[in-house]
Amino acid sequence: SAGHTTVTVPIGHTLFDLSYSGNHAYSNELTARSGRFGAAKYFNGASDITAVEYSPVLEPGSAFTAEVWVNFDSLVNAEHVILSKGPDGVYFGIEAELRGDSKYYLQWKMKNASHSVITVDGTTPLTVGTWYHVAGVLKNDSLMLYLNGGLEGAAPFGGPALTSSDRLMIGSDDNGGYVDRFNGSMDELRLSSVARDPSSFALQLPPKALAAMVSGTTINLSWSNAGGALPVMRYRIYRGTDSATVSLIDSTASTSYSDPGLAVGQTYYYRVAARDVSGFEGRTSVAVSASPVDTVAPAAPQGLIAAAGDGAVTLSWSKSPESDFHAYYVYGDNVPAPVALVDSLMFSTDTVYVVGGLTNYTNYYFRITAVDSSGNESAFGNEVFAIPTDTTKPPVPVLVSAVAGNGQVTLTWNRLAFTDFANYHGYADTTAAPLVPVFTITDINDTSTVVSGLVNGKSHYFRVEAADTNGNESGFSNELSAVPYAVYTVDAMLNGPGSLTPPGISNVNANDSIVYSFSAAANHHIDSVLVDGVNVGVVNAYTFQNVSADHTIEVFTS
Repeated sequence: SAGHTTVTVPIGHTLFDLSYSGNHAYSNELTARSGRFGAAKYFNGASDITAVEYSPVLEPGSAFTAEVWVNFDSLVNAEHVILSKGPDGVYFGIEAELRGDSKYYLQWKMKNASHSVITVDGTTPLTVGTWYHVAGVLKNDSLMLYLNGGLEGAAPFGGPALTSSDRLMIGSDDNGGYVDRFNGSMDELRLSSVARDPSSFALQLPPKALAAMVSGTTINLSWSNAGGALPVMRYRIYRGTDSATVSLIDSTASTSYSDPGLAVGQTYYYRVAARDVSGFEGRTSVAVSASPVDTVAPAAPQGLIAAAGDGAVTLSWSKSPESDFHAYYVYGDNVPAPVALVDSLMFSTDTVYVVGGLTNYTNYYFRITAVDSSGNESAFGNEVFAIPTDTTKPPVPVLVSAVAGNGQVTLTWNRLAFTDFANYHGYADTTAAPLVPVFTITDINDTSTVVSGLVNGKSHYFRVEAADTNGNESGFSNELSAVPYAVYTVDAMLNGPGSLTPPGISNVNANDSIVYSFSAAANHHIDSVLVDGVNVGVVNAYTFQNVSADHTIEVFTS
């Protein structure tokens, strides 16, 4: 159509404009070779001169597109001209230029009406032997450079473009000489007085809407065909661990692809390119990334056992064998199948855990799970239950005294103070460290008792302990000993007026003595004194020595 020029197919010395605009190109070298689409014009990089004479329809104005397929045979000079209008492409031009990193990049330049040359530099290094679609676009006061449909760069233009009557040079500039000429093949040169975008370029566009979905250790890709000059033959899948460095891993005719068996936690980047039926591979898509995740739950912990304590339960189990172990989760409640999380333990060797703060004599149920580094939680292991009990011992009593008597010993100890008191237990024996129980007292305030039935004259040993209502015993008190002894009675009787001291019945310890004194009243006298019924005469006193039996003493006065 008018204003659109497509130069292709060399015939004679003419490269015909297939748009019927009549802007044919003329060349002094007409060598054809296999091109991007059929035949292509070969440029020898030396004597080749190919030009399109001036035509108003080739002036850029405010909207313009120059696009061409190129394949470099060599890249050796400071620059290699692809298109040029005016000396050194001063009005507009596309070239490959050598930069400081010793690599070649595209440059698109155009002079605006203010006589300023605006340039846009490419960012992708060029190589020989590769077909590239190159497009320079002037649109909406912006100058844009595309490579294989991807934007390489853009710059404000300040247009419109400056007009000139210079011819358009293809593969060289209009300076004369053979320096900086293009060496390689060109195909499908198209000049348009409209600003095209990649959707209307003569190329295979990068696939669009590329998406990555994770399913365990598989990443599933999907995309859409963005269109192109020729039908797509296959899509090529590129993968890497960063978005810039990707390598071909596979190809498919479908618009989806699954990449299985990937490493958990590693981020993978993907790009997809379309290859058409001619074998041309377009620019890769934008990159997407995804990280495989582990969806396999670890094995349930085994061998859980529970040991009840005082207000606590101690849990223990077997160590998890999982290589990606992250934590144990401990669940507990006072109902079966507990789901209340009690705590988490971060090391696989943490296989013992004490659950505290429990109510004694209440059933508690427990089970645990294992969690891996990807957050997968195992099934519950075996369930256990336990009943915490009071195991706190009462305070130990202190035995204060052990007082011997006739066949008995009176014990006294300190009063204890604790809330769940049950009783005091007393132990006695004729050997040290007695274990024979002899009394139980259930009143915490009753701290004295008489232990009877003992053998007089023999040492007896005593200990006391306290017990609470849960059966916990304090442990033995200190030990005391005592020797019970016999006690005898002496019955003193006065018959007649007078006095007798001591009167009545007196208790006398074995082998002790007791002295009696007596007298008659005034104007009276003692008639006789009977000891155990035997008259001992008229005396005023009598002593029982080393008492070993019961006795009587009678005093008669008149």
